[in-house]
Amino acid sequence: MANALITYPSENRVDDIVALTVDLGTEDTEYPILDGVQNVSPGRWGKFTGNTGGFVMDFGSAVAIPIFGIPLYHASAGATITIQANSSVSWGSPPLSATITVPAYRRNGFPHGIFKDLSGAAHTYRYWRLSIMAGSSVPVQFGWLWLAASKRNLVQNVRFGLVEKNEDPSIIHETDFLWETNYPFGTTRMSFVGELRTTIDDGAEEQYQDWTDDAGHTEFHLFSHFPESERCWLVRHSADYQLTRQYNDDTIPVSLLERAKGLRP
Repeated sequence: MANALITYPSENRVDDIVALTVDLGTEDTEYPILDGVQNVSPGRWGKFTGNTGGFVMDFGSAVAIPIFGIPLYHASAGATITIQANSSVSWGSPPLSATITVPAYRRNGFPHGIFKDLSGAAHTYRYWRLSIMAGSSVPVQFGWLWLAASKRNLVQNVRFGLVEKNEDPSIIHETDFLWETNYPFGTTRMSFVGELRTTIDDGAEEQYQDWTDDAGHTEFHLFSHFPESERCWLVRHSADYQLTRQYNDDTIPVSLLERAKGLRP
């Protein structure tokens, strides 16, 4: 089992896109794809008018993307998302082609964030393409993409599971007769609390401090505590950096809060 996958906000290449061209389906011009994938207006996803959609991202020069994250999207469970890359705009048989199957939605109606680890093959190209060619029975949407410049796994894994909470906020109105009416907000978010154990010379303390220095408390970034699942979350650190030294066995509390998913698709 691989250690947790982490990313640095400063290393998301999505803002390096020079041009984006829709080459499959029809873009909803009120919800531009480029604005959605670059998170120009948080919560406002790029949309296609139909059940297929694809676009090409030109970075101006070759860029390395070992981790391709799709944490925010709308497509039917079972649909196939294809990631391709090439040194030219040619998609007949590109040197990089990978797929992700949209997993079953959660019981509350929200999709799981997903990502693809491309580090096992050549992954430095100028042109990158993302598409859903078939398999979705609903209009395709894409939110903020996470195109990590580096693959990073924790040197020492966090002991997650101390607290793992799912929030589903709502207003509950209770009458004098104790009759309750529930008004759900239609949003949700997860939180993860764990503990990182480190020694003076294993490098885990320095890595964790770099991670928190880069992200601070306000910057959301891609995270997966179980990378083999290819599922991910956009999270931020929700607690100050703190190290407790106990001889040669030090501990760092870890607290991560997911970016709320917004209204159900």
